[in-house]
Amino acid sequence: MEVQVRTAAEDWERSIARYCRRGTGLQRRFYKTLRGLANRETVRRHRRAAAQIAGDAAVRIPRDRGYLVVPPDRFEEASQVVEAALEQVALHPQDPSGRRSKKTFLVNRLDPSSLTLESPILRLALRPDLLASVSAYLGLVPILTHISVFYSQYVVQKKLRSSQLLHCDSDDLSQIKVFVLCSEVGKQNGPLTVLDAAQSRELRRRVRYRYAMRIPDPKAEEAIGLQNLQPMTGPPGTVLFFDSSRCFHFGSRVTEGAEPRIMAVMQYLSPTSFVLPPDFRRGAVFRQLADPSLSSLQRLVLTGE
Repeated sequence: MEVQVRTAAEDWERSIARYCRRGTGLQRRFYKTLRGLANRETVRRHRRAAAQIAGDAAVRIPRDRGYLVVPPDRFEEASQVVEAALEQVALHPQDPSGRRSKKTFLVNRLDPSSLTLESPILRLALRPDLLASVSAYLGLVPILTHISVFYSQYVVQKKLRSSQLLHCDSDDLSQIKVFVLCSEVGKQNGPLTVLDAAQSRELRRRVRYRYAMRIPDPKAEEAIGLQNLQPMTGPPGTVLFFDSSRCFHFGSRVTEGAEPRIMAVMQYLSPTSFVLPPDFRRGAVFRQLADPSLSSLQRLVLTGE
């Protein structure tokens, strides 16, 4: 196994990234601008690749909304993702990594070592028309950074906490997560609930949002109201494209007696994301799966190069 040693300069840059990541919108944009300049050739390459495949997009994700819900029959792999996710949940009653999740209401049940290029979730994640859709929204070809199968069930607790409260993810200025509902999800099953990008921008302005914050419902109600929150419900196989950095959201508010919510999640980030190391290729966690049988687009998404 290759041992990666970080230099003092890399440690310093990571510290700056952590600070800016949780800061104001201005601090975050400033950091991203500097990192984009430092990696201008990489950014240009990823943007050129996105322009070349723009016409192949399966769907268009509205920028003003920041999300799109797609019915189960749009992607043939979706039903297979559902089957594979349910198998993982049955095989792993707890997080297979052995880590104790701080979020008992949201636990990853996917064993990442089980993923291969033949896995339904990877076949969906690497579909050229899906990648074209994500790239068109982001303006560049992203890196696939995370795959999970999340299991949410009712948990007795005194109050809502963490991702059960309104928040925007801090990983990037803009990102796309692709969710596949793997169980029937209604309002009682703790659906992902979203405020669109335009209204989220206004809420951030009114509460002077910093990206480490969680917004309780009463504070959000006072600032902008909650009537425009959209719960992402639907049958198994429903696919959601979602910018979790630009849109406020919460989830896993499963009501007592309701069936658990199960969903598969794929995350796509830019090479200059706050959470990727200065050498972004080290953050391409699926790079070992890239092989010559894949297209140049698929290899770019897996390796970043």
